[in-house]
Amino acid sequence: MAHLEKVTDRSVRLLNIFQGNRNVRKVFTGVIIATVLCLGASAWLDMRSARHLAHMAKQRFNDQQMVIARHIRRQVEAELSVIGRELMRAGDILSQKNSRIPTPRPALEPLFSRLLEKSVFRVHIWAPDQEQLLSFGFPRQWQTTRVSGPDSLPPFSSLPEPSGISFSDPVHRSGGMHIQMARQVADTGQILIAELDISRFLGRFLDNVRSGSTGYAWVIDCKGTFLYHPYTRFIGKSAFSARENRDPGLEHHTINFIQEHHMLAGHTGTGSYTAGWHRGLTGNIEKLIAYCPITIQGIATGTWSVAVVAPVSEIDGYINQAAFWRFLFQAMILFVVVASGSAILFREIRWTNRLEDKVAQRTQDLQRSEEKYRSVVESAEDFIFTIDQEGRFQSMNSFTASFFRRASKVQKKSDQTPVERCLLLTLL
Repeated sequence: MAHLEKVTDRSVRLLNIFQGNRNVRKVFTGVIIATVLCLGASAWLDMRSARHLAHMAKQRFNDQQMVIARHIRRQVEAELSVIGRELMRAGDILSQKNSRIPTPRPALEPLFSRLLEKSVFRVHIWAPDQEQLLSFGFPRQWQTTRVSGPDSLPPFSSLPEPSGISFSDPVHRSGGMHIQMARQVADTGQILIAELDISRFLGRFLDNVRSGSTGYAWVIDCKGTFLYHPYTRFIGKSAFSARENRDPGLEHHTINFIQEHHMLAGHTGTGSYTAGWHRGLTGNIEKLIAYCPITIQGIATGTWSVAVVAPVSEIDGYINQAAFWRFLFQAMILFVVVASGSAILFREIRWTNRLEDKVAQRTQDLQRSEEKYRSVVESAEDFIFTIDQEGRFQSMNSFTASFFRRASKVQKKSDQTPVERCLLLTLL
């Protein structure tokens, strides 16, 4: 009997432990699910912040491009001013008032040599009333050319004023774009003309420009003609048709609008457009652009404009790289949480299985003990019964029940006859 109670107590304890482990497993599962949901919400918020960051990064990148464009503008304007001052000095040397110089050529040669170093192709001294053009150029020698007709004259619509410098329209010659800067000598009526290789001149400032890793700069004049572009086939061509001729399958409305309504109007600004070429790469390439005007005294029809461009993919590359490392970090956290939780759940499952096996074993032991106890009690030829403290029968074996001619079940005290009570007293 004591053994049966002991087995029963063990079974009850095992069932309680098993139920407790089930609750712990539910808690761990809830923690893992909550962690995964939190990481998922964090990833979603991170994606939204990445979009906002991309927009801010593009704006900041365009601001940096604007700094580069303005720096180029200052360099170009300053260098053209230097060339203009050199022409003014040359005019002073040629002036009749300067009687200290008996012949102007030796005095002009050092000055003209400095101009050749500043991408001036050739310097001319021209008298409109004569048919000769005196030129100084590489290899630093004087040369006289006969002017045979209007086509041989410099392409100025009108003679420059004595008080300033005038610029001609750009012309494509000698492998690049040339413009002519002119100054009239008031006393003699002669005109000093500096023929400037503008593509080479601008290349001094733009060849090494880098916006990001692969960005570059280009310049158009007041009529929309490329004066400089790293894709040299564009130089001398219209900025409105060169791209369309090269990439007829792409739409160029955005960049054409920017050029026509902003750059040619002398505005400063930033934006983006789609192109089909970028430093050897072809395809549908989105670019960021920052532009500002180059103001040149002597150009009456408008201003030049410099643009600095770079592909959006550079910004996206930096942002995607940062997003990748953030995602990798979150994935590592998720992996650690899931792996740890899975390990704990696996151990809990193994422990639960063991408890289930023990509970099943204890249940079988209990059943066998009960069957053994019932077999022993029922087969004994002795009086075996149980009563409570008030003397009522609780149970009895078959032998006792047969003795009292009653069924083998618990009897209440109120049902006992006086004879049974007397016999029970006698047996006790």
